[in-house]
Amino acid sequence: AYMFCGDARTLALAYGGCYACFSFWLFMVTYLQHHDHGTLVYDDSDWTYLKGALETVDRKYGFGLDNLHHNISDGHVVHHLFFTQVPHYHLTKATEQVAPLLRKAGVYKRVDHDNFLKDFWRTFFTCNFTGWKWANGKDN
Repeated sequence: AYMFCGDARTLALAYGGCYACFSFWLFMVTYLQHHDHGTLVYDDSDWTYLKGALETVDRKYGFGLDNLHHNISDGHVVHHLFFTQVPHYHLTKATEQVAPLLRKAGVYKRVDHDNFLKDFWRTFFTCNFTGWKWANGKDN
């Protein structure tokens, strides 16, 4: 790309904004899949793969974004539980089957967004600066 742009300034102007938007989007979606006010944080002494997988969050973004993400955002819990068995194109069907069982057990987390940017802002600053909810009850 550098040879087509001619210099670093033109390259930065041509690609910098797109790269910044993509990087923020990837960070935001990944953060929201793994953090919410109700999720617990485990340390090395009490973490297991299953506990970690059940602390992920299904988030419905709307606006066609779930399809754009290949349903990894609204089928994220199933993705963590069955990542070697369920391909992304079956996440919706698998989530429809698994979610009621997890909901009945009281371990299913799902958020439907009306404004995901506002929710990211609230979740990021609340969880990071007022403290995590530790599974073992320790202080932040």
